[in-house]
Amino acid sequence: DKPKISYLFYPDFDREPHPVLTKSLVVDLGTLILSEWNYQNADNPPILHRKETFVTRDYPFTLIFADRFEIKQSLFRNKIRYFIDIKQVTQSSNGKLYITFNDDEIEKLNLFGIKKNHKQLLKSEIEKAISPK
Repeated sequence: DKPKISYLFYPDFDREPHPVLTKSLVVDLGTLILSEWNYQNADNPPILHRKETFVTRDYPFTLIFADRFEIKQSLFRNKIRYFIDIKQVTQSSNGKLYITFNDDEIEKLNLFGIKKNHKQLLKSEIEKAISPK
């Protein structure tokens, strides 16, 4: 086998627990031939499992991936909310996390199977994401 470099396109990488591969580019380093595969209209496109193996430890969501914690739309009661819409995140004395959105709506984050000390790390990551740059 000759050395190759692959470029994989997962447009919903940060939003989906198992994102869909939409496009793949492969460059053969020996011949410099570029091969392209497009999965956008595929009936059964490839999906990514084990996202944590595709990112470095300093990637903002590595904590979530490494603990197999998958953020789904139901986490926010089927609302599509992004960090830009979050005003603050708070943690109660019993460790529960609450998100306050810009419209002052408050929602509890139901976190199951995540270590207590990782809840604080998750809170910190969200705070970093919403803090003014």
